Amino acid sequence: MRQTSDVDIVVATDGSEAASRGVDHALAIAETWDATVHALTVVPVPDDHATALPSAGREQADRRGQTLVLSVAARALDRDLCAETAVRYGRPHRVIASYADEVGANLIVLGGRENADYQGSMASRVAMATDRNVAPM
Repeated sequence: MRQTSDVDIVVATDGSEAASRGVDHALAIAETWDATVHALTVVPVPDDHATALPSAGREQADRRGQTLVLSVAARALDRDLCAETAVRYGRPHRVIASYADEVGANLIVLGGRENADYQGSMASRVAMATDRNVAPM
């Protein structure tokens, strides 16, 4: 089994085409740096309301989130990279920034819509919420 590296990359995914582009870039960067990839899905809910979700809704969100992050982890493992996964609840930009702090990430990679303005994007909101490097793709 491979040892984890000293470089950690967080990549957030929601299953969209834009997020998939972000995953592609994160994996390519991780190969270059021999980094551990931390695949994260955030189920968007207002702050402190995750426990208010009905259990059936939470179970469905957990299953979908696990499917998304396990798919990223499988792609990382195919490239002989270490991978970690997490499904969290909350405001996506805050959760992504907090999770990156939690794992000591060197880089946060986020996919975005093609030809979209950076202002107001998820990447810009995450960048404002953290001191870590954020790479919008």
